[in-house]
Amino acid sequence: MSDFESFRKFKKNKEIKLDTEQINEAWFYPRVSSKNQFDNNDSIENQSEVSYSYAKKNNIVISKTFGGTYESASGDFTRKEFMRLINEVKRSRKRPKYILIYIMSRFSRTGGNAIALANMLVEDMGVNLIETSSGLSTETDLGKMAVYQKLIEARKETLSRLDSTIPGMKNALLGGKWLGAVPKGYTKFGPRVREQERFSPFTRIEMNEEGKLLKLAWKWKFQGERDVDIQRKLESKGLILNNKRLSEIWRKPFYAGMIVHSLIDNVVEGNWEAMVSKKNFLKINKLLEENNHVINGYSKERIEDLRPLNGDLVCSECGAKLTSYRIKKIAKKTGKKYDIHYYNCYKCKAVTANANSSANSKTEGLHNQFENILKSFQIEKKYQNIL
Repeated sequence: MSDFESFRKFKKNKEIKLDTEQINEAWFYPRVSSKNQFDNNDSIENQSEVSYSYAKKNNIVISKTFGGTYESASGDFTRKEFMRLINEVKRSRKRPKYILIYIMSRFSRTGGNAIALANMLVEDMGVNLIETSSGLSTETDLGKMAVYQKLIEARKETLSRLDSTIPGMKNALLGGKWLGAVPKGYTKFGPRVREQERFSPFTRIEMNEEGKLLKLAWKWKFQGERDVDIQRKLESKGLILNNKRLSEIWRKPFYAGMIVHSLIDNVVEGNWEAMVSKKNFLKINKLLEENNHVINGYSKERIEDLRPLNGDLVCSECGAKLTSYRIKKIAKKTGKKYDIHYYNCYKCKAVTANANSSANSKTEGLHNQFENILKSFQIEKKYQNIL
């Protein structure tokens, strides 16, 4: 026996233990990129059929399914189902051996970021990706490189698509055409709509019945009415809007018939009927930007030093948080100035109270009541020095 052969006895054979319960387990991630695809074709069904057939042929058991809906692949961390998949892999004690994807572009189109996520799953988590349409797998080095190459190609395809579509989108915007869904109060007709009753050979945007009510809301807003009163009026006519939605409406140039879009430098006039004139839209937004929201003597603020209990008080009738507002005006007959703050309940409308007591107040102001409550927690003078 040679000296070299004598050294073989020092070799340690590593025993590899396979988890037979986990070895063929897989999680499945089907996805389409738009709601239109999800509703109008069987892409999800095709992905499922091919992937389940692949799993059966290769003795793989699909134990969980994620996705199954429409999520854009332009951003990984903005996809709820995708992130649910990644996070569950991270925190799971019993991870699957595979994640099955119909084609790699369904996994991600972010290029480098997609490769980083795939590499983390494979190298750090021990979870391999399989493209069921081709059988490519990250289990081998060559397969891994092929999968990563497909993720790069998906990114290239996206960029190429943008290069060809963005000029057309810019031209459409510059021509006064609106891209995408229309805001509340309008209906879009055209050749690519889902509802048959909205089909039209040419794209057009029309104001609907809700829009006619919103047009009144814009008129009321310009006349100086408070949002809470506008909401009540709209509700009485069958249109319910919360504070956030109404605030968003005031700030959308679309309602003034204008296009302000990140793809174009110019502001363009749209080819639909406006609800408010450009002049009045700008006046309203100028007042909104001044942070006191004063319109014809009225103002409303969410955060106001003179109404510090805003958001902390609850209605004694329904338990909803009280909102607050301010009336600031000059009496026409006497010339007397009024600057009064109120708290009220928008939900049940049962509570409206002065913020501060005054000579004419029938009840004590809420600020004064709160001060009295705080006084009950004050330390008596004879104990103050000790403390």
